[in-house]
Amino acid sequence: MPEDTEQEVVAEVEVSDNERPPSAETKNTEKKPAEHMIPKSRLDDEIARRNKAEQELEKFRKADDDRRKAEMTELDRLKLEKTEADKRAEKAEGEARELKLQIAFEDAAAELEVVFASKQAAKDAYKFLDPNVVKDDGSGMQKALEALKSERPYLFAETAEDDEQSTDARLKGTRRGTRDALDKERERELRTRFLMRRPR
Repeated sequence: MPEDTEQEVVAEVEVSDNERPPSAETKNTEKKPAEHMIPKSRLDDEIARRNKAEQELEKFRKADDDRRKAEMTELDRLKLEKTEADKRAEKAEGEARELKLQIAFEDAAAELEVVFASKQAAKDAYKFLDPNVVKDDGSGMQKALEALKSERPYLFAETAEDDEQSTDARLKGTRRGTRDALDKERERELRTRFLMRRPR
């Protein structure tokens, strides 16, 4: 009999060293989050740690820049300031040139009495201008606008003059300029557009 108890103890030790079978495990009543989910507290900790690391990195970068400037000779420092000033001046000149072209574009559009279909159409028309025709000083803007009007008519709204010409083209064969013919044509157009029946 003593041998049997020894074997049972050995069996228990072997089971406890290895994983217990599922039936022997105690059931845990706490719900564990799914493997793909991260607890909010851990996420908050990670965000705080990342923000702190970014702040430290910014401090190190600033200290490194200050150290480099301190190590520079006066001549190197002046060269660096000059290149930075040149970059700012070049950017300002580009913005001034762009503004000058936009003003020339608006002036040419007003002079030609051009009406754009919308604000976005005006912006698009400015972008579509031919840079070979328009110079930096704005000369050639009217020519470019006229070319654009023929190439991309959808950007422009019909003016009253254009509307009269299209109405005249539709009324060929009738007496041009008669008020009755124009009224009848307009009424027909409205009826077809809105699918209206003639009153009885």
